[in-house]
Amino acid sequence: MNSVRRQAGMSLLETLIAIVVFSVGMVGVAGMMLTGMRNNDATLLRTQSTILANEIYEKMLANVPAAAVGNYNLSKSAVLPVSSGFNCEGPTANCTPAEMATWDLGRWGARLERVLRGADADIIVLAPATAQEPLNIRVQIWFDPLLEISDPNNPPHETFNFRAPR
Repeated sequence: MNSVRRQAGMSLLETLIAIVVFSVGMVGVAGMMLTGMRNNDATLLRTQSTILANEIYEKMLANVPAAAVGNYNLSKSAVLPVSSGFNCEGPTANCTPAEMATWDLGRWGARLERVLRGADADIIVLAPATAQEPLNIRVQIWFDPLLEISDPNNPPHETFNFRAPR
């Protein structure tokens, strides 16, 4: 008579293959998690740059006379102001529009450096042809969201365009 042998359990080879397949899957999951975390960090920095650009734009809206004559213009190659040397804060401050612009840029530059380490900025206010037209404002912020500058001559940047009523 033929007897049928039944196999109970798994062989050692099947177990090893299952462990290898599971390990490869877990390495893939870990890689996806790492990529997701890096992308979240990059998104946070882009959001911070958007907040900073809107912040300086709102300062310009509060001080349109100084913005119109270019007191808020800032070149990328210039050193970002981190201190203005005087205080224009509060209702009792007696500052001219130009001093207020310097004060705003000083505080904004310090905040830019604190939030986006190593960032650089360029602010250009383009005066319109007539006094009735709005001011065109361009704010560019250079920073590396992933801390991997691929081209040091052209690092990643965000550009924001605003129109300020006069």
